[in-house]
Amino acid sequence: MRPSVRFLDYASTRDTDILQEYFVPIGNFVSFMDRLRAVIEKENVNLLSATVRYVPRDGEAFLSYAREDSFAIVLYINQGMSPGSRDAAGRWTRMLVDAALAEHGTYYLAYQQYPTREQLRRAYPKFDQFLALKKKYDPQEAFSSSFYLHYK
Repeated sequence: MRPSVRFLDYASTRDTDILQEYFVPIGNFVSFMDRLRAVIEKENVNLLSATVRYVPRDGEAFLSYAREDSFAIVLYINQGMSPGSRDAAGRWTRMLVDAALAEHGTYYLAYQQYPTREQLRRAYPKFDQFLALKKKYDPQEAFSSSFYLHYK
């Protein structure tokens, strides 16, 4: 970003700001937002902002997060860094993933490793095919990440 945006320069050992993103088909937007609101309120999530954007259907990407025209809901959240706060964040993240799945939606894969393996496979039914292709083209696992190691 240019010029420097000072309000984004945040350093704390007690808490951190995170992003999460959920994708829901356009027709399911209102019901997803009702589910989202319920989780945010019940779990007392420190939601700093939410942005909604249109995402056209992507039939080309192997692990497409928008298999039909969708809205992306980007959440900017402040969460604590203590073990209890991180456990709580994992719990309400899984609740939000379930809310997206209930509305035939998905979530952005690369943010945290809070969703379960079962949730990932429900959101991305081609994930096991992806793993098979990864093994075929990278049998020595030269290309890896903490995400890959966690979910494979």
